[in-house]
Amino acid sequence: MNPQLQPLATRWDTFMTKVRARVAEIEGEAKAAYDEVIATEVVDGTALSGVSSAIKSRLLALRAKVDDSWNVIDAEADKLDVPAKELGLFRAQQRALGNALAREVDRRTEEMIVRGEAAAARALLALAERERGAKVPCAQCGAELVSDAWFDSINLTCPHCHAVTTAYPGTAAMTFFRGSGAIQLAREAAWPAWVAMQDAEAAWHKLRHRTLDDLARWEQANVAYWRAYGEAMARVHPAWNEQRVADEVRGKMSWFYETTSKDDRTVRETNQAGLAAVAAGDAAAVKAWAGKQRDARSACEDLLQAVLERGWNDHARWLAQVAGISAEDLADAVYWQSTR
Repeated sequence: MNPQLQPLATRWDTFMTKVRARVAEIEGEAKAAYDEVIATEVVDGTALSGVSSAIKSRLLALRAKVDDSWNVIDAEADKLDVPAKELGLFRAQQRALGNALAREVDRRTEEMIVRGEAAAARALLALAERERGAKVPCAQCGAELVSDAWFDSINLTCPHCHAVTTAYPGTAAMTFFRGSGAIQLAREAAWPAWVAMQDAEAAWHKLRHRTLDDLARWEQANVAYWRAYGEAMARVHPAWNEQRVADEVRGKMSWFYETTSKDDRTVRETNQAGLAAVAAGDAAAVKAWAGKQRDARSACEDLLQAVLERGWNDHARWLAQVAGISAEDLADAVYWQSTR
């Protein structure tokens, strides 16, 4: 790194360390706030939502400071007498660190809320279980009937007068099953799959030259999450069965199959064929692929970018030789990809 830029890099690193420390502090405060709601108002969904909203608001404000602080450092870097390419690489590297921090803050925000709300849901479920077996008076003769209403209302027949009385779940059970309690537990159980889905989405959007294999990876991550969520719901909610889980996955994925899955399929097939030839090190296949494109030179330059954005640097040098791309053009392509 250019010596003039090092102090700015150090300042940026120090700032990001402070942000992480602040996130850890907010995490501790969030746990205390959730614990208080669980101890005093766990049946009140409004109180729980208030805690989650406050956490999200504070962390969004902290995340905004990352952008603001970077703008200050970026402006100071502009004033330095540093070669343009060195400055471009500095900006790209440091901004990438900032973007990674922003994603980290976003993920930890989500995890705080998921874990906190799931803890409240477990406490709510415990209350709901204590409500089972409550006594219900017969609507006709007043005799005590034992209610086993759980997630839905049931009809009880009085053994004395044979009248039918409708019994309803208790307040905690209604809140858990008809509110968000079961959902909160399912989200927590599916958390690893959610993280994988978010990573897959980030990888998908980072690519400019996508293939059908890239599409399949994103699709699989989405399906895996919604299946994990549905199966977790089935474990805590009696109304969820195997068919309900399948319907949930199908419904959640419908947008994907109707839009993303259909978009640019020909382009993705073309990219996949070109990348497969490069990965195999088959020069004849690369030339044959280029010959099928409308503009062979432009197609090879795009293929070079597709190779570089996947981190295949050795393949990029090989492709440049096969396609007749000059060392200067290769260097420009590498620089452009490094500063995206």
